[in-house]
Amino acid sequence: MSSPTGSNWYNSLLAALSAARYSPDEVVANVVAEVGEDTDWLKSALSGDVAPSASQYLILSAVTSIPVPVLAGLVDPATSTGVALRAGTLAAPGEATEAAQRRGTELVATSRLICSWLGADWAERASRLERARSMISHEPFPPNAGKFAAQQVRAMLARMKLISRDGPIGDLVALVESMGIPVEFREDLPEGVHGLTIHDQSLGTWDCAILIRVQDFWVRQRYTLAHELCHVLYRDSGLVFVNDEDVPESAKSEEIRAEAFARHFLAPSLEARAIWTSHLKSSGGDENKALCEFMLHFGISRQASIRLLVTERLASRGLLQEITKSSVWNCMQLAGLGPIWAELVEEQSEASASVWLVQSALHLYEEGLVPASVVASAIGQPEDKIRRDLELQGWQVRAEI
Repeated sequence: MSSPTGSNWYNSLLAALSAARYSPDEVVANVVAEVGEDTDWLKSALSGDVAPSASQYLILSAVTSIPVPVLAGLVDPATSTGVALRAGTLAAPGEATEAAQRRGTELVATSRLICSWLGADWAERASRLERARSMISHEPFPPNAGKFAAQQVRAMLARMKLISRDGPIGDLVALVESMGIPVEFREDLPEGVHGLTIHDQSLGTWDCAILIRVQDFWVRQRYTLAHELCHVLYRDSGLVFVNDEDVPESAKSEEIRAEAFARHFLAPSLEARAIWTSHLKSSGGDENKALCEFMLHFGISRQASIRLLVTERLASRGLLQEITKSSVWNCMQLAGLGPIWAELVEEQSEASASVWLVQSALHLYEEGLVPASVVASAIGQPEDKIRRDLELQGWQVRAEI
């Protein structure tokens, strides 16, 4: 990369540092502390006399966590999660999500590094995502846009033999990760914040990661993941999305669209009608048993199931609300499905890193292409712990690469 020419480089450098709330003195101190370099070049750059060289831009990026394209003025600072996080402007409404935001930002950066080594595997995943994006609907009415997008994306994924055309989606996490989107289940998302999508455009691409709250029921987790997938497909502009009732007015249409997408993506209307009718008949008209079977078939919550059935005029709200006076566990027990529900609930509660990203990092580590620190970043644990774990599992742990 060559340094920018003319006076624009100086304005761009100051704009990037200002957006990240760095003072010139702080930048100089960081360079001295972290790199131990002579700072005459930096002082010249900060005074507008001489543009940094390519290697000097890399030093600035390393000590500020601001991507080089942002420092050089090739990309707007507002598209960088690193800048937003440093500035304290990457935030969810009214909730303490800083730790999760930082993890999301780290996950995006780690994913970029790992994917740069993956070659054909990454190209195939990226191609699936772009094909899915080509199917989204631009209908102006948000509920219809979400519905049509879900139908069209499902049809495309079915043609690729990734899912069935109308049936339930089994491993939703694997499906999302097959499109190159890391999915991580976190314990540090507060109640009411079911999921976050953090994305970054500072390298000219729309790179992202999805974080899901592990304390939610597994059916809620699936619905949240489908909701966040919609944000990814539409490249929705906000840096952080919160799947919660307290949604800012400016984002409301995007949230309505994402909710409609999740509902139709997980439980297409045609199949939902057939499944409800079949279970209601086989249960001898027992709405509770039919509803429980319906939930398990599509992997969606009782609330989402009831909303779907009422919307499709398959059941009355009053009748189904009688069922909700009892807990889901009790309803499942009454329907004879308690053991199945208990097993699924037990499996939901463990925090976990992105399976795809961790497997890829371990493969690259085995090949000697990345250091253990990259494996640690993919897993989200300290490097020294990961080194010990690798040694215990029989890996040959290298000191440096």
